[in-house]
Amino acid sequence: MAIYTKGTPVSVIEDGVETTLTVEMLAGEVLARAGGVAAVTGPKGDPGAPGAAGAGVPAGGAPGQLLAKSGSGDYATGWVAPPVGAATVGFVQHGASTTEPRPSGYGLVVWVGSGRPQHGQTGDIWIAS
Repeated sequence: MAIYTKGTPVSVIEDGVETTLTVEMLAGEVLARAGGVAAVTGPKGDPGAPGAAGAGVPAGGAPGQLLAKSGSGDYATGWVAPPVGAATVGFVQHGASTTEPRPSGYGLVVWVGSGRPQHGQTGDIWIAS
């Protein structure tokens, strides 16, 4: 009786051709020929040379921020606040009252009325009626 250990090469002669397999590969071959399914993994190769260091992701950033280009050069990136989404748009129909308060919590407000709103901020839209 022969005892084989894991990783030990075994010579197999089939139709006059000699092949060297590990015990794991031989077991997989036996299972496959018997109609079973086996995943056969050959011996592990030598590790490759390490690759060049990349630019990586810049340090910092806060939850919710996005990584974006900060300039036209390669790897010029930085952390920015996300763009204002549709859910942060407010609407104020102020009529003729230019002192109508700006609702809080909105990144953009659309004002509709006959007078220019006094509490508008940069980026707000005023539609004169």
